[in-house]
Amino acid sequence: MKHVLLFLGPTIMIFLGLQVMSSVPVTFLLFYGWLFAVPFVDMIILKGNTWRDTFRQMGLGINRPNMYHGIWTGLLFFLTMIVAGYFFHSFLFDKDDLQNLLVQWDFSGNLVVWLILVLQPVSFPLHHSFV
Repeated sequence: MKHVLLFLGPTIMIFLGLQVMSSVPVTFLLFYGWLFAVPFVDMIILKGNTWRDTFRQMGLGINRPNMYHGIWTGLLFFLTMIVAGYFFHSFLFDKDDLQNLLVQWDFSGNLVVWLILVLQPVSFPLHHSFV
């Protein structure tokens, strides 16, 4: 039963955020909060690790090579998305429908910048098995 809950947790968070609360920002907070909370609780409470060891194992420690790798990877994906969007946007998306949907989900005005930042690839190594 525990594994089913862990497996369905992200799906439930997305459902709650989009269908129940009708908000993309809340959906991202719920989804990424779940993805952070599960390994964090496992390492701190169940395994009894220290806070420092837990953050280091989750890839949140300051490690200069990882920072450079993350920055370069983020820039590469950002430029790829910009270039692909420039050339293929008219084939893939209906601009009016997308704008209406973003307004409906409360993602308009200044919040669009947050949408772009959240959708950028985020990767940090997890050297830990949770199952």
